[in-house]
Amino acid sequence: MQILLGEVRFVVISSRETAKEVMKINENIFVDRPDGVIPRIVFYSGKAISFTPYGEYWKQLRKICSSKLLSPQCVRSLRSTMEEEVSDFATSISSKEGSPINLSKMLFTLTFGLISRVIMGKKGNNQALLSSIEEWKQGGAEMALAKLLYHFDCKLCDGVKNEDLDMTEDTGLGSTVKRKHELYLIPIPYHPSSPAK
Repeated sequence: MQILLGEVRFVVISSRETAKEVMKINENIFVDRPDGVIPRIVFYSGKAISFTPYGEYWKQLRKICSSKLLSPQCVRSLRSTMEEEVSDFATSISSKEGSPINLSKMLFTLTFGLISRVIMGKKGNNQALLSSIEEWKQGGAEMALAKLLYHFDCKLCDGVKNEDLDMTEDTGLGSTVKRKHELYLIPIPYHPSSPAK
């Protein structure tokens, strides 16, 4: 099955036989990564392992990562660091007993702390850097969503007219705000490069 998201076609693999054909038999056709502005700027023109095109260079990087960076000896050497960070994380959660916590933010801080200690040898508690990373993530997500939505137009369901739309908000129980009446739209693929009809 194929779906079109924006201008990019995706193939949906939904059976074991098809997955085997894609991942084993025709691997070279499907394993390439998309080229884009962000990989070129942030990841050294796509030279990082996550954006390197499939080929000899990628195979060499994968071999180095699995034999050197992610070897059992290397992972074992980081065990005490990981245990210490996770212990600090658990202590932080238990100290907030009875009050709400932002688990996503705490897990992000844990991950950032682990990476900082492994790479730099010290804990990264720089709040300015953490908030910059958070802003960058949010901006990247918004940009990706905006690019996707740019390629769709929407129309109302059959029988619904613009003047029939009621955008009144209803608070309902508690403080949850929602539309009084659900709004259903039909997405229509839109290709900005094609001439208007």
